Parts: sequence; C-alpha cells; structure tokens
Amino acid sequence: MTDYDQKLAERGREVRALSPTEVAEVVNNTFYAVADDICTLAAVAMSLEAVKWRGAALRHIDAALDSLVRARGAFTSAPKEAVS
Repeated sequence: MTDYDQKLAERGREVRALSPTEVAEVVNNTFYAVADDICTLAAVAMSLEAVKWRGAALRHIDAALDSLVRARGAFTSAPKEAVS
C-alpha cells in the first residue's frame, strides 16, 4: 500500500465518523479549495507564451471545473441517508 493509499484510507475513516452536516461542510470546503487551485492553474495557463499550449491547458482546466461542479451537484442532491 502506498503512502497515498494509506492517507486516503485514513481520511475515509475520518469522514465516515462525521455527521451529514459535517460531511457537507467538508465537501464545500474541498470544492472551494479545488476550484481555487484550478483557477490558479488557469492563470498559469494564460501566461503560457505558446498559444497552442494555452488553448489546450484551458480546455483541460475547463473540463476539470465542469467535472468538479457536476460532482458537487451530485453530492448535494444525494439523499441525506446516503451520506451518513
């Protein structure tokens, strides 16, 4: 098991111990942190001199943001019983 796998398993145990309200708070905080990181990547992409690389990077960043928003929407629309 890699360090990443161990950290993921540990974090999973921590999250399962949370109440549904606490889980929702973790999801929101994580969403905003990831969105902020993606926006930072977009700023870096905009500074790329090669237009072809800039366009490709921005397309990937746009897709990542779309996926993040869909994942958050799926979580927030899930029944509360499924979260706990």
